[in-house]
Amino acid sequence: MADDVRSKHISTSGQVVSGAGRLRGIVVCYKTGATGGMTIYDSDEAAGDICLEFSETPEGTVVIPIPGTGTKFDVGLNAVIPSNTTLTVFYQT
Repeated sequence: MADDVRSKHISTSGQVVSGAGRLRGIVVCYKTGATGGMTIYDSDEAAGDICLEFSETPEGTVVIPIPGTGTKFDVGLNAVIPSNTTLTVFYQT
């Protein structure tokens, strides 16, 4: 169904979703030694329009719900995350 929310978990930078859709939320887990923020692009590469940018936080887990119907993306989602970080992305296509 088109209204179903899906998720994808990644532990390295790269393509999360291909094609258009809506970013509904993310969970970021910073582990010991993680440094730097993360950026999610509306792109099939690590450049272009930014959907979401998040600054570095102390070790721990951060849940980021996206209000309303989410953030629209047209090309896909590509995430750049620091080492020792995992990311779960919730989206609709």
